[in-house]
Amino acid sequence: MAQPKDAPILDPGPTDLVLVRTLPARAANVWRCWTEPELIRQFFAPAPGRVPEAQVDPWPGGIFHVVMDFDDHGRMDGAPGCVLMAEPGRRFAWTDALGPGFRPGAEPGFFSADISFTDTDGGCE
Repeated sequence: MAQPKDAPILDPGPTDLVLVRTLPARAANVWRCWTEPELIRQFFAPAPGRVPEAQVDPWPGGIFHVVMDFDDHGRMDGAPGCVLMAEPGRRFAWTDALGPGFRPGAEPGFFSADISFTDTDGGCE
């Protein structure tokens, strides 16, 4: 049986964190913020952190890698992750358990993200 197109990669379980945010922007614009390095640099690190480097290839098997600098904590530069799913303007998923090209990660995996974008009145969720 095929997985439904809108189904999450995993059903949320006890170790999953599910966040829902409503943003005053269209889904296509929020998608761009997650998939264009020059835009991800503007929001990915919490203030006062900075993102000096970002690389995103928004297609399955592509790279997802973000480097963050913090004055008090130094540099956070993990191994490059792998894009699992990329549906422009709808859904973007990646993990650091795999490296680009779906190859085993260079370090033990720590994080997976599955972000969906849905247009709503006045923005997206």
